[in-house]
Formats: sequence, structure tokens, C-alpha cells
Amino acid sequence: RRDVRQLIQRVKDNGITVILVTHYLDDVERLCDRLAIIDAGRTRFVGTPAELLAVSGKSAAEPGALEDAYLAFVEQTAAD
Repeated sequence: RRDVRQLIQRVKDNGITVILVTHYLDDVERLCDRLAIIDAGRTRFVGTPAELLAVSGKSAAEPGALEDAYLAFVEQTAAD
């Protein structure tokens, strides 16, 4: 996993767009400029990790913040 992350970062540093499909939100936080949340075949969110944190009310300073933001967002939209 570490080798793959390093490869993705090198490719990204060369200005090449990478589409990464993962459930590992620490990889998303580290590697992604933008993210999409797809649930049951529907796109529920598209934006930056910071935008997801903002809509969920989570702080980036908190450990595991993006994972918490994702869970809060999914719970919130499940009620809709």
C-alpha cells in the first residue's frame, strides 16, 4: 500500500490526473485534491476534502477528521 501511495504521488506530482477508488480515507486525505461520495449508484457529494469537512462541521485538526466527516455526511444524507 505504501508503494502504491508513493507511485500515485509521483504521477500526481508530474501533473497527471489519477482516479483513485478507495475506502481508505487516510489515502484520500493524503493524495486527493477532490473526492466524490457515491452511495447506491448515486453521486452524493463532489468537492474537496476541506469542503466535506465544512459541510459535516468537522475540524481538520481532529485525528481521523475526514473519516468522521464522511460518516457524518453519509448518516445525514441517509435520512434524506
